[in-house]
Amino acid sequence: MKFKIKYTKLGNQFFFISNLTNWHFSCEKEYNEIWFKKIGNLNEEEKKVLKQFAKILNKYGFKKKNKIT
Repeated sequence: MKFKIKYTKLGNQFFFISNLTNWHFSCEKEYNEIWFKKIGNLNEEEKKVLKQFAKILNKYGFKKKNKIT
């Protein structure tokens, strides 16, 4: 069996930003620590936007609302 794995720029950006929000238990705090060492600390505006994005992620999460049967 062969797998072809594709990583997209958009997918990586989503993972990076959603992980920074710490919105879910699966977010990796260790990744954030490494990223902050590379990118520096967030400013107040960035923190505010991440909190807003976390609210959106919490609202929609991983739930399937419309199951197709």
